[in-house]
Amino acid sequence: MSKKINIKLQEMIDAMENHNEYIRHYIDLENGEIIFTADEYFIEDIENENDILIAENPEQYCFIEIIDSDEAFKIMESFVHNIDDKTIQDVLYKSIYRPKPFRSFKETLANYPDLKEKYRSYHQEQMSMYVEEWLDEKNIFAALI
Repeated sequence: MSKKINIKLQEMIDAMENHNEYIRHYIDLENGEIIFTADEYFIEDIENENDILIAENPEQYCFIEIIDSDEAFKIMESFVHNIDDKTIQDVLYKSIYRPKPFRSFKETLANYPDLKEKYRSYHQEQMSMYVEEWLDEKNIFAALI
């Protein structure tokens, strides 16, 4: 693809992190818009026009793959690894190695408001790089806005 499109970074991140099994996200390769389709079960008999658009022009849309949970875990783990305070680092390590590590990490991080904000920024930065790499792998020439 040679045409450069604008893609909203936050929408891409949201699509890649949406683990709802009934929803699928796509990039419109003509204009960078993120669209979704949903199973009838999920949208309760409402005809999804996007299904028709994709069926009629499949080359115009690229399915957005959901970030693998191992990759998402690596972001948390990397963040924890770089915490200077060893006591807090230990508490957070314990949280990510419990059952339901994402929920446990989020709940534990809530006890550290400054760190929670740092993680939000770190996560955004890491996901931005992940999105850029994914787009590159798919040969999608895009500016993230």
